[in-house]
Amino acid sequence: MTTTAVTTKCPLCKKEEVLQVPQSGYDSWMNGGVLIQRAMPSLTPTQREQLITGICGPCWDNTFKEEEEEEEE
Repeated sequence: MTTTAVTTKCPLCKKEEVLQVPQSGYDSWMNGGVLIQRAMPSLTPTQREQLITGICGPCWDNTFKEEEEEEEE
């Protein structure tokens, strides 16, 4: 499987991260309108979210932690 390196920069903490993603899946998602979860099922939900929004996993968890705690109450 051919992969490509995609660099993301979190808009919250400014940390840059390089994700290795399947080339064909990335192309299908970016150019073909295929849903990211179908185009790249091998990526984790956190990695897919990072590609979509740029937000890294720790920032995502910190940002939405309060909402999840409120829903549990």
